[in-house]
This record gives sequence, structure tokens and C-alpha cells, in this order.
Amino acid sequence: MITASELAGFIAAHAIWCVSETDGLIPMIAFTTEDGQRKLERLVYEDAGTAVEHGRMRLEDDPFSADDGVLFVCEIE
Repeated sequence: MITASELAGFIAAHAIWCVSETDGLIPMIAFTTEDGQRKLERLVYEDAGTAVEHGRMRLEDDPFSADDGVLFVCEIE
């Protein structure tokens, strides 16, 4: 079973890949399902605060009956 910290590492690696492809950093959530699948969703909203709010609600809803879930938000100034 994958742990939440390993899932966070996966999503951080994805974020680095996005930056290298010049997509920028978009808030994301990720889930690990009971059968080990990873589900990743980009939270594309007008501002980071709205994205975080929707990400938190999505984590609480737990649409995949996930074993683990993480919300990733990074702002670079």
C-alpha cells in the first residue's frame, strides 16, 4: 500500500515535470485507490485560493473511496 507521503512525492515530481514543460504550477489533488491506482486532478481556477477551497472539498468528498489523498499547492513569487 502506498502512503500519503509517497503520493505527495509523486505529485511533487509531476509538478516539477509541469514546470520543465513551461506549464507553470497548477494546484493539484491526488488519490490512491484501494487497488493501488493513482488518480491526479489539476485544479484550474482563476486564483489559488479558489483552487484550494475546491481541492479541500474534493478531498473530503473522496470520489474514489481512496486509501490516501493529498492536495498540492505551490506559489512562487
